[in-house]
Amino acid sequence: MAWYSTGTVAVTANSPTVTGTGTQFSSNARVGDAFRGPDGRWYEVTNVASSTVISIKPNYQGSTASGQAYAVAPILGYDKDLSDRFNLIANQWGATLAGIKPWALSANAAAARGDLGLGSAAVREALGSSGALYSRDSILGAVSQSSGVPTGAVIDRGSNANGEYVRFADGTQI
Repeated sequence: MAWYSTGTVAVTANSPTVTGTGTQFSSNARVGDAFRGPDGRWYEVTNVASSTVISIKPNYQGSTASGQAYAVAPILGYDKDLSDRFNLIANQWGATLAGIKPWALSANAAAARGDLGLGSAAVREALGSSGALYSRDSILGAVSQSSGVPTGAVIDRGSNANGEYVRFADGTQI
């Protein structure tokens, strides 16, 4: 990862606070990175408070100055891009992911439905009269219709004296 030096900084003698102008510290600096101050000394970044404020240690040892050049160098042995992307996901989705914990840790599907307060008939109730609900138990079986509306299984397979057949809910038979 390249060194970061966009914008300028203001530093105060014997203070840990570095204030930037035109900087994006929150997306380009990490705790543990190296900060090269206007005095030419190296400091450790101990906090990234915002896009314009970081903290360093030891406290700034040079003279108070503003509008100065600086550099932030990544020195930790981790993939910075991966860390940045994970932090982005954690910040954007953290609350949502925390909300799924109760049912995500359920022992089985029935327990998960219970944790969500759905019960066993939740899907059937959600569909209401908009259409039939089919499950693995109602796919294969006796096909039937009532007033042109399929009421039985989706597929019926069998054999008779004429041979084998497959019958579908719409009345098609092969």
